[in-house]
Amino acid sequence: MVSVEIDLTRVKDMDSFHAEFARAMGFPDFYGSNMNAWEDCMSDLSKPGAVGMTKIEVPRGEDLVLVLKGAVGLRESHPAVFASLLNSTAHVNRGKMTIPGSSRLLLLPV
Repeated sequence: MVSVEIDLTRVKDMDSFHAEFARAMGFPDFYGSNMNAWEDCMSDLSKPGAVGMTKIEVPRGEDLVLVLKGAVGLRESHPAVFASLLNSTAHVNRGKMTIPGSSRLLLLPV
């Protein structure tokens, strides 16, 4: 299982949310900084053997754990941003259900 720490204490709005994920995940320079682009990058993990949209490599059939530092604080101070993260993660994972060997996104709030 692969894990990546996402520092949500840096997140104050949607712009900083996208900046933190782009930094931690290694999204490409052309990343669109919106939830559709986030879902596209995170969904790419579900395509074994494909050139990734992140610097993170997840072996076929393994999951990616997003260790969410400061998740409780973000949920309390910016509930709409936190809800966007949950909703988009669920959307990405629903799409992975039909792809054999795909990597799910698992959220671990700390």
